[in-house]
Amino acid sequence: MVQGPTIAATTSHSLCGDTINVTQTGGTSSFQYNINLDPYQNSNQFPCQPAGTYIVRVLDANGCKDSIILTILGSPLPIELLSFTGKSKLNYNLLEWRTASESNNDYFNLEKSKDGITFNSIGEIDGAGNSTIIHNYSFNDDNPYSGINYYRLKQTDFDGTFNYSRIIALQNISNNFMGLTYDGTNNQMILFCNNCTSEISKVELTDAIGRIVHSSTFEGQSQIINSAELAKGYYFVRITTENQVFKSKILIY
Repeated sequence: MVQGPTIAATTSHSLCGDTINVTQTGGTSSFQYNINLDPYQNSNQFPCQPAGTYIVRVLDANGCKDSIILTILGSPLPIELLSFTGKSKLNYNLLEWRTASESNNDYFNLEKSKDGITFNSIGEIDGAGNSTIIHNYSFNDDNPYSGINYYRLKQTDFDGTFNYSRIIALQNISNNFMGLTYDGTNNQMILFCNNCTSEISKVELTDAIGRIVHSSTFEGQSQIINSAELAKGYYFVRITTENQVFKSKILIY
């Protein structure tokens, strides 16, 4: 008899909630994971989960499963992050965030990645220490990568404790023609096309194995795709007009 996997799960804290980290011993590679009624995914991490009880599962290549019940109690956040957004400008990317309150907040690091996995700090911004009023922050990335740029905030307390925000993604604009941004907080992919008209333009979104998961006519100069029902992973965006084709890869997390 083939032995199936044995699951284990831990949590780590971040600014947007807790990250569930799943591991397994035994079983046959490759593995997929899910929590509650969410679709199975290849990643073993589930970021930004609120307090609550979760059924966490692992599925191996032979169809063998194991599950565990995990409870997240939650804990007070060092800051209350109201928003973290980005805008792609002609020659730079503008990152903005707002806090409603801060406790023991020393500073922020703005981190950037080309693949959504490996991040490097591109700037340090002083925090407000202890505050109960709204603070607005901004940072210009004057050297964005060509194509997709992924950003996150690393918030550090005076005692050295740190937490991460959600990741946001921006498509760098080269000629202000086409591009996209991804807002993981609101599960929205925002596409823009300055020269598009509904008669000649369409957008398609395909998953990593080539299945079309979204297809529509491009209406006006921007369009929002709801990504809440999409499994986590990489997707390919294609916007087709009468004269041009825009292609890009985006990580849904």
